[in-house]
Amino acid sequence: MYKLLPIILFICSTSFGQVVERSNFDRLVIVDEENINYSIIYGRIYKCNLNDSTHALKIFREYKRPDSLGGFYEGRIPNFYKINTEIQDLVIDSIASSYIDSLIYFINNPKGIGSITEYLEMDSVWHNNYKNQLADKWLSSSLVSDFNSLQKEYGLLLLKNRKLFNYLLLNTLLKTNTSDYSNMTLAFENSTDTLIFSTYGQKFYQIPWKSDTTYINYNPQLSELVGKILPNDLIINKPELTPSREEVIDALLMSLTRSADIRKRKRLKQAIERAKKGWLY
Repeated sequence: MYKLLPIILFICSTSFGQVVERSNFDRLVIVDEENINYSIIYGRIYKCNLNDSTHALKIFREYKRPDSLGGFYEGRIPNFYKINTEIQDLVIDSIASSYIDSLIYFINNPKGIGSITEYLEMDSVWHNNYKNQLADKWLSSSLVSDFNSLQKEYGLLLLKNRKLFNYLLLNTLLKTNTSDYSNMTLAFENSTDTLIFSTYGQKFYQIPWKSDTTYINYNPQLSELVGKILPNDLIINKPELTPSREEVIDALLMSLTRSADIRKRKRLKQAIERAKKGWLY
């Protein structure tokens, strides 16, 4: 783990506030980390000299602990054995100057939760045009093979009502669990100060990004850009940062299935009546 982080968190809350001025910083640090239920923690730290015209991206360090549990978790962590704790200051790529400018722009212009559906172009117009196709895809999938007619009716109500669909979509995108704790960190450093932005999101785009006590940013473009910057030789959080719309839709239909899987008939009928009024159960 990047051991400077506790100090960084204190400094960033007292120095530069929430705005990144590129000229004020010398380095960009990126921490790409996975934490599996606090049993295994592994990741890679990158550094980029912002004053170097090449903007070389260096692997500052790779880490994993404890190594003794790797065999027990084999299969869940396919890149665990690729991590080389002896690596230090190895140039692996470069970052385009335009990417750095865009990164700073997305940080300095945080967006609210509504930016997610806006970026995915899954607004009310899209929903109205595609809700029947989504319904057909869901009904023809193996997800509902054991569903009765009432469960399917409830699922279709959730899917076709824009308000309920939007709730379902956001719940899918922001869903968390209590076993895996991904972490992406962006830190801008100079000789005396550091400004840090982190996300512990576990699903699509790993949003929101946070800093200090007031900054929060749901902009998927920030996450996607970080995913583009990350090299392809060691995959930790890159897939979550750069999901496709198809992956989002598949996950949404899975969430829909779980929501509609109400076994008690009385409770299911109550849920249907509420959904008809545009209310969640």
